[in-house]
Amino acid sequence: MNETDLKNLKKEYHSLLKIKEENLKLAERKKQLEETIEVKEYLNLLKIFNDYEDYSFHKVEELSDNEILLKAISNAKITNVAKIYVYLRTKNILSYIVNYNSKDAYSSTYISLEDHCTVSKKINERKNFERNNIVIFAPKNKETYSFLQKIKEEYFKIAIEEGNASAKKYALEMSEKYKNKD
Repeated sequence: MNETDLKNLKKEYHSLLKIKEENLKLAERKKQLEETIEVKEYLNLLKIFNDYEDYSFHKVEELSDNEILLKAISNAKITNVAKIYVYLRTKNILSYIVNYNSKDAYSSTYISLEDHCTVSKKINERKNFERNNIVIFAPKNKETYSFLQKIKEEYFKIAIEEGNASAKKYALEMSEKYKNKD
């Protein structure tokens, strides 16, 4: 090893010794702080928040109440008991979208308000389906999916706050209000 290499080695060695000494001081101070009640509480809270990162609760404190409602709806298993549907569209035999009362109508599709499953009914089955279920039709000037989302949010909010009977009453009112099929 030449003199320059030895000089660089000594410099690196002493630099690392200094870093070690500083780190030991920092580690000792950290240990002292961790013994205080406030820091213990902080570390416990930090652990809880880090544990939440493993689940869907991460950053829930940053969500609006409406976003929390949507998250709860998507996380919960909900069975379609009330048989409430929102009309989506009517198609002809070639699967082109047509008006509800079109002479070329072949089938109509509905989406469940509760479990978000779709149901398609041929035109000859449609009247019976609509008679035996609560069906809400989006107003002509509304985009169907945003209308569905608004109705769904309100339905579940009422269900949570007032119970299933009140939510079903709301769905019936919406069904009466939005009957227009074309």
